[in-house]
Amino acid sequence: MNQFSIVIFLTIAILSSSCSKSSIAKKNKFNTANSSVADIEGAVSKGTISATTYLTGDAADVNTTTSAGLVLMGGGTDVDAAIKWMLEKSGGGDIVVIRSSGTNGYNKYMYNLAKVNSVETIIIDSRAKANLPIVANKIKNAEALFIAGGDQWNYINYWKDTEVEVAINYLINIKKVTIGGTSAGLAILGSHYFSAQNGTVTSEQALPNPYNTLVQIGGNDFISPTFMANTITDSHYTQRT
Repeated sequence: MNQFSIVIFLTIAILSSSCSKSSIAKKNKFNTANSSVADIEGAVSKGTISATTYLTGDAADVNTTTSAGLVLMGGGTDVDAAIKWMLEKSGGGDIVVIRSSGTNGYNKYMYNLAKVNSVETIIIDSRAKANLPIVANKIKNAEALFIAGGDQWNYINYWKDTEVEVAINYLINIKKVTIGGTSAGLAILGSHYFSAQNGTVTSEQALPNPYNTLVQIGGNDFISPTFMANTITDSHYTQRT
């Protein structure tokens, strides 16, 4: 853990939702699946809420020598060299992939790309699941973390101010392992972020009026990589100008 590196495969710009569905209806408050906080906390404590996980490799936790780094990938086709670089910096440990939709598409790909103990994908599609201790512990025990693409508002909506947020910041700033993100996963790795809460905004809409309701910017209140201070990461710029 004595060296930090960044690999960047993206176009840095502003204000595009990583999901192409610009007409998606967004809620102004965090989605709690129409349940009260007390209901959710009670369900978590009773074990009636669980997250879907997909494991490839050894289920036993290992501890390896890791080094810190950041992979910023702009979406589209994954760059094998960048993913392999991230995996190798795990020291052959346990890789965790988090997302709010999809399945286990990264598992076999990553497991075969470099020598690692395991690759586990966790689907975290609600705030209740983002507060499950088992989910937070799986993230904290990772030797590398990858945040898949999707819709960054879902990540902010489901994960902000939860145990998942705490676990991600622990990996970045305390355990100091390599973190990667593509598309929406990249969009939340800066200290500031375009949330896409109200959908995509184009340059034609944003530049004349930065107070346009489509321009939803958050900062210093979610993922906190100290080395990305005062930075917005974004992708898919050419499609949405």
